[in-house]
Amino acid sequence: MAKLTGTIQAAVRLEGKVNAPQVLGGKINTGVSFIVQSHIYQFASIYEFPNRGTTDSLYMVNGEENASYRWDEETQRYYCVGRDYEEINNIIGGKANG
Repeated sequence: MAKLTGTIQAAVRLEGKVNAPQVLGGKINTGVSFIVQSHIYQFASIYEFPNRGTTDSLYMVNGEENASYRWDEETQRYYCVGRDYEEINNIIGGKANG
């Protein structure tokens, strides 16, 4: 059984009925351009990430690293997002102290 989650990005009509607890049967009328689906995955280490990620997902490392990554399909690698402090080499503080 497939699980459908996400947001419909078009003005269409959904029809269906619940046949049993948590089972919905129905149809999506034509006119649906696409369905946006995203996922957040958590791992203990970056070394546990899948070899190939997906561009609609966020990969998080719990524990000491506490970082988030995104998959870039073009370069076929993960990029850290929201943790730029490890890439800072120089901080120029201006002339506040002379």
